[in-house]
Amino acid sequence: MNSATARPDDVRRQNRKAILLAIRTGGAMSRTDICAASGLSQATVSAISTDLIAAGILRGAEPESGPRQGRGRPQVLLQHNPTAGLVCSLALTAGGLAIALVDYAGKTLGSRFARLDTLGTSAAGLLDAIAAELRQMIDRHGAADTPLRHITIGIQGATDSKLGRILWSPIIRERNVDFRDALSAAFAVPVTIDNDCNLIAEALHWSSDFPFQDDFAALLLGEGIGMGLYLHGARFHGAQSSAVEFGHMLFQPRGQECRCGALGCIEAYAGEYAIIGAARPEWREAALRGNPPRDAFAGVTRAARGGDAAAVDAFRVAGEALGSGLASLFSITDPLPVAVVGDGAAALDLIEPAIHALLATAAVRNFAGDIDIRAFPDERQLVLDGCSMTSLRFLDGDLFARSGRPDVILENVE
Repeated sequence: MNSATARPDDVRRQNRKAILLAIRTGGAMSRTDICAASGLSQATVSAISTDLIAAGILRGAEPESGPRQGRGRPQVLLQHNPTAGLVCSLALTAGGLAIALVDYAGKTLGSRFARLDTLGTSAAGLLDAIAAELRQMIDRHGAADTPLRHITIGIQGATDSKLGRILWSPIIRERNVDFRDALSAAFAVPVTIDNDCNLIAEALHWSSDFPFQDDFAALLLGEGIGMGLYLHGARFHGAQSSAVEFGHMLFQPRGQECRCGALGCIEAYAGEYAIIGAARPEWREAALRGNPPRDAFAGVTRAARGGDAAAVDAFRVAGEALGSGLASLFSITDPLPVAVVGDGAAALDLIEPAIHALLATAAVRNFAGDIDIRAFPDERQLVLDGCSMTSLRFLDGDLFARSGRPDVILENVE
């Protein structure tokens, strides 16, 4: 195909994508509002939206009741057609699998959490369990005339989205595991696999509850330490799509042992296991190996709030480690708002003073007091929401924008 014939197809694809993205961002919209949001002409929006309605990708919606503005008939609002397809969101954690089924309009049809022994189960066993849960979810909440279109999986650790592999994760024993192609073959749909911190950042970017959609850091504080970044309105990926390896930046040369096997990482001082071990030395080895007493972190948090000196000091050191990493990051990016996500967000009051104190001594000290840090404890839901938006944007920008039809299945395109 020569460039003369390819160019109109490319333009139509970009125009379809712009219209679908405008509605994804703004909700049900009139054609006039779509023109304003997308920058496309009225004629272009009218022609493409008519085609998308005929294909079952968009549908008309009645305008909200209320006083009519201006004369004439009210404009019909356009919205994504929920029956154009389903997407599935999967969050694989140390405790099990969270799963949600979402329609093309973004409505969650069903969700559940299934407990799985991820460390004690082979990769093949996990894939079988995931497939079984997904089939049950579709059978229970799906509809015969609404096909599954895409799956996104979020997992802690290093992932390679181009190859669809989990390179390494602390929650499974095997390495370099092919999850994408196996699930894609089982369900005949494209599959995306990504780091959980990337997906948390994606969820926050689209959330109306989070005011920093274009430039921010999402800092995950839990058993491990991770980060997702949005810079200039775009999600930042590491070399292998594993977000920013913030937890494994160096804090203390030849320092404490990290679960990754290195010494002196930020995580070795700010991860839950590190805080438990610092506050209760008798639990240090068990915490490092992933087997601390039940509710140990909650107990150490209560002790710190009660004035226990060792626990207070453990949280202070954690804050200094995190502040050191943020100072290094901000020296490159300029200071950013920070969303603290996960179990550690519930203890942010114990950690945040040391973060600000460390930043005040760094090169970014003039901005330290202005850095906005907010807590978001519900990590699992954010990962699921990020998975859903990743899948829905795939449908908007790759599947439906390419073809303008809902009956075309694409191979994995990452």
